[in-house]
Amino acid sequence: MDTQLQLDYEKDTGVPFTDSLTGLFTSRFFHTAFDWNASGFPPGPVFTLGLIDIDSFASYNRINGHAKGDQI
Repeated sequence: MDTQLQLDYEKDTGVPFTDSLTGLFTSRFFHTAFDWNASGFPPGPVFTLGLIDIDSFASYNRINGHAKGDQI
């Protein structure tokens, strides 16, 4: 990903570029990157977003704690 986009994002939002646990881009960043890419500036490759949703995972976290959920 473009370094300038990362710097602009972090400066504008004050939030990290990536998730601290997974190292993956945050959803807020995705929205910023999508808007920037859709505007045609800077011209760049098409990117893909993949989402994973685990049903009832919040229940697992409540029962076993977030530390265990992070391990999973």
